[in-house]
Amino acid sequence: MPNWCSTDFRFHGNKEQIETLHSKITEWTSSSTMKTDFGDPWLGNILIGAGFKDRIDNGDPSKNVRCRGTVTEIGEITSSNNGDYCFDVYTETAWVPMGKMWELVIKVLNLTSVGFSFMAEESGCDIYWKYDPHNYGDFLYEEVYIDAYGDDDIEDIGGYSTKEEAIAILNEFFKSTFNKLEDFYPLCEEYENDHEDCFIGLHEFEIDNCYRSLYLSSRSERILSFRESFCRGADTLFCQDDHSICQGRMLLRKQQR
Repeated sequence: MPNWCSTDFRFHGNKEQIETLHSKITEWTSSSTMKTDFGDPWLGNILIGAGFKDRIDNGDPSKNVRCRGTVTEIGEITSSNNGDYCFDVYTETAWVPMGKMWELVIKVLNLTSVGFSFMAEESGCDIYWKYDPHNYGDFLYEEVYIDAYGDDDIEDIGGYSTKEEAIAILNEFFKSTFNKLEDFYPLCEEYENDHEDCFIGLHEFEIDNCYRSLYLSSRSERILSFRESFCRGADTLFCQDDHSICQGRMLLRKQQR
């Protein structure tokens, strides 16, 4: 059973091509092309609709396309501040966001004006990623996620914010005067120890290169080798073997402790 990654994909482009993509995704998730546990919203239905049936989990790392998950919601088309049009597609996928399939679908439909950004979360592997290579300016507000539960006081501080706002919220809660997010880690741990059934987790979103954390430690050569053995022939961002990335990240965190 995988950990499930929640991702908000935001597609941008001219009105005609955005309407085409919106219509196709809606059509392809309205019926099933084969029997699966995921039903109509299975991501594989989109790939099959776009003509990629032979590339779904076929065992060839250079051609394999991951699609283990579902579309949970398709947003309405709206105009954006960039002068283009956009809409959101929300997905639940195994381990990581599955972006490569969307690149393939956009390419095969010849939607030359269309690109996308995303924001993804999977707490089990500490995945908090944002991707905006076209500089649409999406998800600017969501820099930090304060994961807090327990008593009412704690739950009031939970949610998304900029880093500056998160620091201000935490300083007010802890009656402190810190100016770095990492300074709060000992306070969060101490609070949890003193308050049973309470938890405060601080998660800073990584920007653009989702796998950059693998390069942060001089002790990560073994992990990089492990990752590269799976990623050879695949683009860096949308690695074919998503579980290997999750395992590598968890191993790196253990080494860094």
